[in-house]
Amino acid sequence: MFTNPRKYHWRCEYSHECGYENKRTPTAIISSNRTARAVIVRERERERERERDQVVKMAASNDLQEILKPFYQRASEAEDRLARLEAAISTKKDAGNEDLLKMVTELQSKLESVKAEQVAEKEKAIEEVEKLRAENAKLKYQISHLIRALKEADSKLASK
Repeated sequence: MFTNPRKYHWRCEYSHECGYENKRTPTAIISSNRTARAVIVRERERERERERDQVVKMAASNDLQEILKPFYQRASEAEDRLARLEAAISTKKDAGNEDLLKMVTELQSKLESVKAEQVAEKEKAIEEVEKLRAENAKLKYQISHLIRALKEADSKLASK
């Protein structure tokens, strides 16, 4: 793509297209970008060091209360807002709570009555199952006697 790297320019491929004569090679441009980034990084580090130094100087001057004053102020403002919100929520809850409590007690009473009905139905079902089991046992006994009587009658007929 590049025929002559010395004529490379970042806006166009060759210098004759934009009229810019660049004497640097692409590698020189890349290295200059790296140095620019390094300079920016160094400046940020220096700025952070200055901020740390300021904090250390303020702490060294024993003005800890002065340093913490804005934090205490913000904390008290937050507590005030929280108290207002809690008051607003509690007034809304009190009005809606009475209706909810009535509904909950009604539902609980209905639930208890349904549970009692279910227990009664279960007991009836158990009694009915017991009766059916007893009747089934009687019928099995009768069937066994009828089968025995049938076999005896068949053997009597066969022997005649």
